[in-house]
Amino acid sequence: MGVTVRVVGGLAVHDGADVACPGAPIALPGRKARRLLAMLVAARGRSVSATAAVAELWGARPPRRPEDNVAVLVSRLRAGLGADAVVGGRDGYRLGGEPAVRVDLDLVVRHAADVREATTAGDPARALRAAEAGLDLLARGEALEGEADADWVGALRAEAEDLRRALRHGLAEAALAVGDPPRAVAAASSAAAADPLDDTAHRLLMSAHHAAGQPARALRAYERLRATLAEELGVDPAPETRERHLAILRGRAPAAPGPRPTVGPPVDRRGAATTARPDVVGRDDELARLVAAWSDCRARGAALWLLVGEAGIGKTTLAETVAEVAAGDGATVLRARAHATERSLFLQPVLDALIPSLRACPAEELCVLAGQHAPVLAGLVPELARAWGTRVAEVEGDVFRGRAFAALRGLLEAMATRRPVLFVIDDLHEAGTATTEFLHYAARRLGRAPVLLLAAVRDGEGDAALVALDDVARRLPLGPLGPEAVALLAARAGVPRHAEDVVRRTRGHPLSVTESLRALAAGEDGVPGSLQEAVVSRLRHLRDAVADALRAAAVLGSAPSPEIVAAMLDLPTVEVLHRFERATAAHVLRRTETRYEFANDLVREIVYASTSGPVRAAHHGVAADLLAGRPEALAGHAAEIGDLARAARAWLVAGQRALGRGAAGDALAVLDTALEAAAEVDDPVLHGRVHLVRSHALDALADATATEAGVSAAIAAMRDVPDADPSPAAPLGGRVTAGLDGARRVAEARIDRSAEAETCGWRAVAASNRLRFTEALAWGRRAVTAARETGDDGALLAALDGLKTPLAYTGDVGALGRVLAELAPLARRRGERQILFWTIFESALPVLAAGDAAAAAARVREAREVCRGGGLEGFEPWFGAHLALMARVDGRLDEAVDLARSAVATDERHPWWWPTAASQLGTALLARADPHDVAEAVEVLGEGLALAEQGGTEAYVLRCLAPLAQATRDDVLLERAERLVAAIDAPPRSAWFGGADAYLAVARAHVARGDRHRARSVVRPLAVAAGHHGWVLWRSADAVVDEALAASR
Repeated sequence: MGVTVRVVGGLAVHDGADVACPGAPIALPGRKARRLLAMLVAARGRSVSATAAVAELWGARPPRRPEDNVAVLVSRLRAGLGADAVVGGRDGYRLGGEPAVRVDLDLVVRHAADVREATTAGDPARALRAAEAGLDLLARGEALEGEADADWVGALRAEAEDLRRALRHGLAEAALAVGDPPRAVAAASSAAAADPLDDTAHRLLMSAHHAAGQPARALRAYERLRATLAEELGVDPAPETRERHLAILRGRAPAAPGPRPTVGPPVDRRGAATTARPDVVGRDDELARLVAAWSDCRARGAALWLLVGEAGIGKTTLAETVAEVAAGDGATVLRARAHATERSLFLQPVLDALIPSLRACPAEELCVLAGQHAPVLAGLVPELARAWGTRVAEVEGDVFRGRAFAALRGLLEAMATRRPVLFVIDDLHEAGTATTEFLHYAARRLGRAPVLLLAAVRDGEGDAALVALDDVARRLPLGPLGPEAVALLAARAGVPRHAEDVVRRTRGHPLSVTESLRALAAGEDGVPGSLQEAVVSRLRHLRDAVADALRAAAVLGSAPSPEIVAAMLDLPTVEVLHRFERATAAHVLRRTETRYEFANDLVREIVYASTSGPVRAAHHGVAADLLAGRPEALAGHAAEIGDLARAARAWLVAGQRALGRGAAGDALAVLDTALEAAAEVDDPVLHGRVHLVRSHALDALADATATEAGVSAAIAAMRDVPDADPSPAAPLGGRVTAGLDGARRVAEARIDRSAEAETCGWRAVAASNRLRFTEALAWGRRAVTAARETGDDGALLAALDGLKTPLAYTGDVGALGRVLAELAPLARRRGERQILFWTIFESALPVLAAGDAAAAAARVREAREVCRGGGLEGFEPWFGAHLALMARVDGRLDEAVDLARSAVATDERHPWWWPTAASQLGTALLARADPHDVAEAVEVLGEGLALAEQGGTEAYVLRCLAPLAQATRDDVLLERAERLVAAIDAPPRSAWFGGADAYLAVARAHVARGDRHRARSVVRPLAVAAGHHGWVLWRSADAVVDEALAASR
């Protein structure tokens, strides 16, 4: 009988083959199966490779065996929709054909073809019926409504809109032919409203109004089209439309409506009408696509586009041209450039783009734009805190990062309610990870806000950014200019006879073409042999004073500060400004609204390379002293002159600052550089401190294995360090000379017990997550001993926090209670909100051990409120998971499922917290013993396992792996889960209470295989530990085996 797949108005599947009147709905087996079906429908009979499916379904975080997971999803689709619904195998899958599967959009295509054929055959009545039938099917809404954006989703939606447009044209023409002007007016009006630039729709509307005896309305329709085309594109209506207008003015009946509707992409009037400026010659197609993207953004909502190409290919020029178009439309244009020496500065390019616009706003308007986010925005832009009338939000780390992203999104949304926004970031490959992550976040979260995000990325150097943004961005690659474009530029430069030679030497590289033509126009005898020759030749034509300023500027980077250059050359700033202006006139620099920049990165690199080594070294040394407040920039200059100790210390400071802002990825990158530099100097203390701070960054990124290795490396580096030399510490900004080897830094070299306490505390946490509890307890006790010797509350806080983790995991509620009694007031006194919420959360464990699930849930909710009050919303899946656990323990299975579903529905996909929520949902679904729940349990547990494996932490892997083995009865999964359970290293008469469900799931899996004895051996450590530590729960773990046996019978 087959099934009907509807894509219009949202993806849905129904019984039966009647597309117009389908049968009962068929439930799809999970979110990923639904997404895969949408991909297959959008492919329209073409194969979708397993690789493409994996990239779409899991992005940059695929499961360990992704092709197997895709095959499982296909099997579920076949089980629910029919064996022939999906055909093919691992080499590629495609949607089955009729009669197994019918798609509503295919029927719309057939109706559109009928319209064309009937109109050609002179049968307007048949064309009318076909057009109305097609439009009825499209009336339910947008294609794949509700599906996340992707190129293939956009293509299907565009196809549906093209069909809608063609059918409206056909309906209007047919209605005119059968003498039904009102129906023609309705159809043509709808088409014109959908696309105010649609010439054909307006011509039909003019004819329909005239046929209805309303010539004034026909003339107004023409005037609206003319004004819109003039304002948007600077062109007149098409000749046929102008002729129809003239006929109506003269009182004559208009001619036949003109070109019959076709099914297919409409002519892109925006692209055809774009007139290239001299500096975008050869980029007509690319500019047309971006102008169309801008128009689409204004109508449909936010989008992210990436201009990709090699250095000097014209990305910046094209982005500036789009900015001019947007500014001409009355948009707010925000633009900035990323710089390599500012990667560790949190979201610096984003702030650089926003600050000029914010400074120009009246204080009242600033307050409205900021709204509830004012305290966070004040933390990002302290200079505007007074205008916002608020205190800076006192939060750090991941909390600040999350709140900053939300605040900036809210600010852009508020700005876009007033005017559309174009947000341009040049040189994205130079930006830190946080900037890339914000673009991804904004592209997903801005929704219908008219904000176009446009970033220029250098090919090769920007691969990491391109991969990170692949699922939310559209790429526009830029290549070399063609011979025709070079010939036009040569003619404009007054040297047309050199065009062919320029093409041959430059291969169409835009910057090389421009520089060669400038050299020729300036009187050079022939085409320069290379871009470097052209730039160096231009430097020779400048005064020595200007060239000297440019050589100093090139040392500073792509956006040199006149003030810094003035200090480097011991000149008045005004003199340097005069020199920069001369360099701007010579096209070596360019002036933006807020700064001077080199005309292109390649130009800067050539100026730098042409500067002698001794001069460069002198400039770097002075720059390092002048940039003491910018540690990452300081480090780069110090490294250039070989002062690696100073460079490593500066990179360490930059990494700590980035980590404090929650930019763990950026912090790790700069700390890796610090580690390389520290390895080259004889300073074990510096080496150890870099390792320790780096381990904090790794921990924030949930890389447990690397975190543990980093802590071990810190301990090894700082072991057996002699007492510190009492020489005073040299500040980062001290003058660097070639012979300075530096004194020992007391502040950094003195290894005390506080550092040991912190290091050992982190080691206890890391070992706990690896399920090595005996080792974790040893590290925790060592940390507390060291901390008590120091009398330092900060060290004691870190040590007790480390010790409580293995105590909580192993369910030693007596010892845990004593630690929490000391830790909680200490955390309150020091304002350590994150440690405080953990102490409140873990205080639920002794209550749960006594069997009072309701009281334990109250403690969890209290911890959640403390967490939320501090903006720590990333932990929502964790709290939701444990509230679900409490409900399940209390026998409220349906409530447990609902709570766990809410926990996994969050966008927060932390590789520890989300798998915990997934494990609780899967376990609760399996506990309901409803066969319909198994598919959902398998899907969510599989997702949780894939995410947990990225962190490589056994505790979170096993939480999902064990119930997945139970649900699937897969021998390989069960063997792996049992191996991990057996490897848990706990003290005598202890077990991993945090993973009690893992023991029980493995036991149930063995029961299902009929192996009762093996099941009992798995749960025995849990039962023994429950009796020893006074847990009412799980003391009778053997009873679980008996219950499972009874159920299996």
